[in-house]
Amino acid sequence: MVSVECWVHARRNFIKVARTTNSAFADEITDQIGELFEIEDEIRGRPPDARLSYRRDRSAPIIQKLRLRLQEIYAEILQKGSLGKAINYTLERWNSLTLFVEDGRIDLDTNPVERQFKPIILLRKGVLFIGSEEGGDTWAMMSSVVETCKLNRVDPYRYLVWMIDDLAEARTNYLDEDIDFSRYLPWNAPESCKVKLAPAK
Repeated sequence: MVSVECWVHARRNFIKVARTTNSAFADEITDQIGELFEIEDEIRGRPPDARLSYRRDRSAPIIQKLRLRLQEIYAEILQKGSLGKAINYTLERWNSLTLFVEDGRIDLDTNPVERQFKPIILLRKGVLFIGSEEGGDTWAMMSSVVETCKLNRVDPYRYLVWMIDDLAEARTNYLDEDIDFSRYLPWNAPESCKVKLAPAK
């Protein structure tokens, strides 16, 4: 298992320092990290191989310059101060933060993943007395299916209607061992279940 850290969290520390101390160093680092996100805006939606090639050309030099600058600043300031803590946080996680220049599948931030957990966290109290262990397992599975649909731009309601109807028909005509259940994974859903994206302006 590979641990991937989030640049949004790292940058947030420097933004906080810049706002509370008016540190020119913090502003400088925030701007450099911002350059990485600007590059990501240019390649969002492209295949992993294309993203990786672009990052090696554009992001890798920024990463190298940023690390040298962080080390340089760290040697000049009070390391127990807020800026020192922000730099230390980033350098301690450097290998995990920079994995995105080695793997085109990795994003700079973990926000999309964290958003998948938010509905579950908000529902925790509502399902505290769910009735039984089996009910809890069912709720967990359904939550996982719904959030996987969202990640793959599939409408959960349309997907569930399609899956239940199609599976019922398949089980009427075939034995379970003859059914390809991978067909029912959310990312394999038909176009009729997909969320249509608004055209770019």
